[in-house]
Amino acid sequence: MYLLGENGSGSLDHSVCCAPKSISKSQKILLTGATGFVGGYLLKELIDKTDAEIVCLVRSSFVGRSANARLQQKRSEQGIDPNTFDKRVRILNGNLERAHFGLTKDDYLKLAAEIDTVFHLGAKLSYLSSFSSLEMANVVAVRRILEFCRDGCLKALHHMSTSGVYMSLDAVEHGYLTRDVPLREYHRHPIGYFRSKWTAELEVQAARQAGLPVMIYRPSFVGGTLNQGYLPESDLTRQYLAACLEVGAMPDVNFQVDLVPVDILAKAVAQAAARDQHERLDLNLCNPHPQSLASLAQSVPAFDRAIEQVSYREWSNKLHRGMPTIAKNLMRWATRPCPNAPDGLLDLFSRVRSASSDCIDTTYALSGCVDACPPVDAVMLDAYLQGLSAFKRVKDA
Repeated sequence: MYLLGENGSGSLDHSVCCAPKSISKSQKILLTGATGFVGGYLLKELIDKTDAEIVCLVRSSFVGRSANARLQQKRSEQGIDPNTFDKRVRILNGNLERAHFGLTKDDYLKLAAEIDTVFHLGAKLSYLSSFSSLEMANVVAVRRILEFCRDGCLKALHHMSTSGVYMSLDAVEHGYLTRDVPLREYHRHPIGYFRSKWTAELEVQAARQAGLPVMIYRPSFVGGTLNQGYLPESDLTRQYLAACLEVGAMPDVNFQVDLVPVDILAKAVAQAAARDQHERLDLNLCNPHPQSLASLAQSVPAFDRAIEQVSYREWSNKLHRGMPTIAKNLMRWATRPCPNAPDGLLDLFSRVRSASSDCIDTTYALSGCVDACPPVDAVMLDAYLQGLSAFKRVKDA
């Protein structure tokens, strides 16, 4: 029995902490976040790498035609065999924030007795929201998942976190740029989303220490496949690039572009989860070859011609004066001051490279896989710029 307290401490009737077994041995997998950006690609990988039945827990607002339409669209985009998909994937109406996922007690206990592996990707991503507004979706939901993992049969948990758990004021003050420092010491997060993911991961780590088989994945920023040339609307790099194009300038800060294409991330997670032996249980999945935006800009002529480099203050003033539509949300985020970044949170991001810069995890996860993580270079930047209407305007000018 696993008991999780409010402070993240817990106990489980197992004396040792064990690594999850290879997912190749899984019979039935529960996947949360299947209708999300990363979840759709991971679903494809789980179908390819296992023979398991996959249950996708989907919020009620997405169930029925809407959920099926989303999964059908991803099936089309990713080339999933329709027959395999229909036989092995089941959509289950539920809510992670509610006790028993909002299921009847009998249905919940039946599910808990059948599932042997859980991939938890369900979360609410918003860099502008407060911790309190994200707590139910990102912290309470994890508690529900941990409860589920010990109900019925003991289950292996694969938890999707973020490299942003290291993005704290402590990293700025003390130079904590290594995961050798316990995660608990990165506790002052000016961004509510990262604080919510940090809080959740501490609870997952406590469950592992109590004996629950757990792997944790911490991706950096995630982009679309290079063939698609797509960045999610909520992505910080997308908003930053769009804002720079709108005002024709970028600040002279060391903004590192660290993007991992979503299909490569999904392959890395599934490949690591399929191993029989695990050398690492926490994987920081970043791009092994990041690059500063200033350097990248010079390699894409159309972008370089449209952008001038100015001081951070001048760039901020340009945004205030122009307040372009695309940059409105970025404006709220980038210029919000905090004690160690009086010029705004973009300044904080430019000064802190989290422990995700330990790219050996990405190389380890992808070892034995035919696909390697492409470097952040002119090809990648150009692919992602093509999806921005502001870039199309300056390119055609």
